[in-house]
Amino acid sequence: MKLLNYTVPGEQGSQFGVVLDGFVMSFATLQERFNRHHPELSDMEAYLHGHPESETIASEICEMATEILTQFAPDDTRALNSVKILPPVPHPPALIDFALAPEHLLNSGSTLARHEKRWPVSALIRAVLKNDYRKNRHQTDFKCYNSRSA
Repeated sequence: MKLLNYTVPGEQGSQFGVVLDGFVMSFATLQERFNRHHPELSDMEAYLHGHPESETIASEICEMATEILTQFAPDDTRALNSVKILPPVPHPPALIDFALAPEHLLNSGSTLARHEKRWPVSALIRAVLKNDYRKNRHQTDFKCYNSRSA
């Protein structure tokens, strides 16, 4: 199931919907068609707050829609390439940075060497890591990343 927020050119406001066989349909239209009302499908935030029940409801509605997809009015379905896809979560409650800080890399490598390797190898690995950190701590990236993309 591919969920999305989208806008239709020439229409006001965004919609929350699903892609079915290359077509986009709003959950508002689907619920109206099947005489259902589930606040969990009003927008992506409500969907996420209602998960996992909202996923079950959305799956059931999508299954019913797929069976009668050709019976929908042309205005009820939109070609995927005719809509503007918006960010999946318009107002995220938090942003979590998963970047690897140089200090974290040094500490992780030192801990791994200490617990997984025996002396003198562990001491050698920790020394190399500390030396590389001292040389490169002011760089925005490490040379090992640059060599992979070349």
